[in-house]
Amino acid sequence: MFEKIVSALKPYLETGFLTDITSAPKVGPDAIVVKADPDSVVVNITENSVEVFHGDNKGTILSGVSPIQAVRFIIQALGTKDFTVPILLQSRFVRTPYPTSFKGAVIAPVGVTSGRKIGTFNTVFKDARGKFYIHEDETRITLKLYKELYDRNSEAEILALPKLFSCETPPQLLREFTMISENSADEFLAKKPLVSRRESVKSGVPLRVQSAIIPKSGVLRLGSGEEYEASELGKWLMDLSMAWQSALSGDPAEAPGEALFSSLKADLGQVSQSTGRAEVILEFQAPWPSDASASEGTFVDSHKLVMSKTEAADLFKKLNSDSTSIEPGLIAEMLSKVSDETRIVSDKIKPAEAVQVTQLVSSHVTKATERSFLVSSVSKEGPKEQDLVDFIKENQVPDWLSGCSTFSVLKVSQ
Repeated sequence: MFEKIVSALKPYLETGFLTDITSAPKVGPDAIVVKADPDSVVVNITENSVEVFHGDNKGTILSGVSPIQAVRFIIQALGTKDFTVPILLQSRFVRTPYPTSFKGAVIAPVGVTSGRKIGTFNTVFKDARGKFYIHEDETRITLKLYKELYDRNSEAEILALPKLFSCETPPQLLREFTMISENSADEFLAKKPLVSRRESVKSGVPLRVQSAIIPKSGVLRLGSGEEYEASELGKWLMDLSMAWQSALSGDPAEAPGEALFSSLKADLGQVSQSTGRAEVILEFQAPWPSDASASEGTFVDSHKLVMSKTEAADLFKKLNSDSTSIEPGLIAEMLSKVSDETRIVSDKIKPAEAVQVTQLVSSHVTKATERSFLVSSVSKEGPKEQDLVDFIKENQVPDWLSGCSTFSVLKVSQ
């Protein structure tokens, strides 16, 4: 485990994201200090767990993690910051959905700069320490695409992209530039070792809460034809992201709202002349964020609704010529008319494979007394307040982490 974690950290050292990796013999024989100036974390690798001392006196014990899961946690713990795309560039995005802000990123795209060859452009990233990274590959990638990578917790993958070099001096960002199509960019990035959200769930890597937004019903239909139950996948994503982010931040993570369906398609089924009733098949859709393993993925929730022929005729008048609509009001109206009983269940839904991340204990010091400190902790038994000494004994907190004011124990079940 020790050799694998150190080996997986070396690419970050080579690209300049990390500044040093040294041993920490006072902590343990397999302990290291990982630095990304001015931040650092201390990592003690034991036979059954990985203990991490990180930012603001926080300690976390990761039980059952793989080496790559431990590395992702370390990189996330080494500093996050909110980023905003420069105003000079924002005007370029007035009529597009491109984002201009990135919350709690380890590294985020902040603009583009001209390449070394005339007519080429490179994406510029910035980390929490103010260092700039330039992805130089003679490819004009959209900021939107890199925002999607950020949403998928992919700083690790961004840092692994080819010809990435760092600099302390901010490059000159340009307002006028061209971009390749999203499809072309997807094809380019599909060749890179990116981790999709579904793969994140399977491997249990850190994932942001804000990127775990999935509709509560329906299925995820991939371009390959595979289908996964959206509600089950959403549950795994939420549990995974809430546990990781709570441990990293030291504060309880807030769950985001569910994703909304953005398009509607209707098909006319059987029509009864005797009753004057018509059967309408409604298919609600929401796009799966651009994904190297499922670029054509879509959330689909299909329902069978019986209504009068007059109501059906009125509905189709509100639709486009291809019987679709992206009108939010109409989509919300039709969603309010359907129920679980009318859902059309697919017979080829696959179970969502997942690594389960469970937060066994979370705690923080709430009060200082004459003799000790009081700790407010939450575990399987529920919340309670107890003396710090008792908490350390009860949860078998190692001596070198016993001084942490915020503490978490996460169990990862492979």
